[in-house]
This record gives sequence, structure tokens and C-alpha cells, in this order.
Amino acid sequence: MKLAPSSIERLESPIAPASLVLTDLDGDTVTFTASAGALAGLVTKTNARGDLHSVFSVDLSGALFGGTDLTVAVKKGAGGDGLAIVGNIAAGVNNLGTVKIAGDLGDLDAGSGSGTVLAIKSLSVQSFGRFGERGSGNRFSLITGSGGSLTVKGDLIASNFYATGDLASASVGGSVIGGGGALSGSIYAGSVGPELRSPVLNLGSVTIGGSIQGGETAGAGSITASGSGVGIGLLKIKGDVLGNVGTYSGSVTTTGGIGTRLIGGEIIPGVGANSGTVS
Repeated sequence: MKLAPSSIERLESPIAPASLVLTDLDGDTVTFTASAGALAGLVTKTNARGDLHSVFSVDLSGALFGGTDLTVAVKKGAGGDGLAIVGNIAAGVNNLGTVKIAGDLGDLDAGSGSGTVLAIKSLSVQSFGRFGERGSGNRFSLITGSGGSLTVKGDLIASNFYATGDLASASVGGSVIGGGGALSGSIYAGSVGPELRSPVLNLGSVTIGGSIQGGETAGAGSITASGSGVGIGLLKIKGDVLGNVGTYSGSVTTTGGIGTRLIGGEIIPGVGANSGTVS
């Protein structure tokens, strides 16, 4: 029997994004899904130090992945911990949509430097740099352009999240902890152009559930907003601001000021010049 055209239309359904399923060294099942297309051959894995986990690197630099969303989901297996380590996401000059990782991120590089399109709409991870595993990347995450929200549920450790443009918000549920390298353990928002920038902020809001802890090198363990206008709209730190040996380590620095400042703990200067400060 021949179906009427209306019946055929009701039977059609959108094609779901293809997923790539891999097995972590600890037995967990890790599923990678990009909204733009298939990831076969674009996710590589090595073993973490101690051979307890796999470290995944994701290549999103192909033109196909411009504006893509990326989700990394984990199903806990026997002996697993339900977390993945994504050492590196390399998007090249592609802007990204929403990126969600059920685990730790070591490094992410993305953005075309556009004054009208966000380099990344949002990034949500369990932790940032917790294992010190960067895959094919490094500890310096470069966002070329402006970003939406950065959400780290746990700690941000010895990793530098650097946006050349504005950043709407940054939320760290744990602490921001500096490391041995310059600017390690830091969040930075700069200035790329007036199109996306509010006239009163470069870094809309910063919420830290723990403390900001400085490191031994310059800027290690720091929050910086550089550009015209109010540097940070809202600064909320539940714990302490702790300086260390490095200059400006364990510090919050803006060139335009802070709209609202709420600090639950103490501001404790360190040995380094301007360390342990909010200025």
C-alpha cells in the first residue's frame, strides 16, 4: 500500500550526531560526541603516568567542526572511577559551541579572533589540570577571542586559561592553585574589540568556592582582567587569597576595578611583590 506524503513526513526523524566510544585504561567507557560530525580517527589516547588512566587528545581543527558542540561522557566500569582525562582539545582557528567534559581537562585551544562570534560559548569540566596530563597540548589554554562561561566544578591547578577577549563568567568550585611555571594556575581575560564587550566589564563574574593559592613564579595562581571599563563585575571568593614567592602570585588584578567584592577568608601577602593582593 502506498503511504500518503503526510505519513512519510511523520516517519522522518533528525539524524543524531555520531558518537565515538572508547575504553579508558581503568575500564570506564568514554563517549565522545561532536554535533558537527564523526570523530573517528580524531581522538587519540596515550597512558597517563603510572598507567592508571588513558589520556585522550581531540583534534577539532578541521573546517567541519567550526561551531561544534563537544560532549565527553563517562560510564563507570569495573575498577573505574567514572572520570576521563582529556589532555588536549585542539580546535585551531575554529570557534566552538558548548563543551562539556565528565572529567579533567589539561588544555584547550580554540578561536578565530572574531569580534562578533564567541570563540567558545561555554566550557564545563570536573577539574582543570588536576592530573598534570596535557596529551598533545600544554598547560596554556589559548582562547583567541571572547568566551562565554568557564565552569570548573573542582580545582584549577597549574593551568592557564587565557582569553584574548572578554569572558562572561568564571566559576571554580574548588581552588585556583598556582604551579611552578609562570601564570600557571590562572584565569586571564583581555581585550579583543568593542563588539562583544560590555562597557562595564572584561570578566563579568568570578566565583571561587575555595581559595586562590599563589605559586613560585610570576602570576602563578591568579585572576587577571585587562582592558577598559570595570575589570571584574563580581568577585566572590569563599576562602583565602594566598600569596607566595612569585610576583603577583595568589592575586586578583584588574586595570579597571571590581564592581562587587566578596571575600570570605583572608588576604595574605607572600614574599613576591604584589603577591596575595586584590587590586
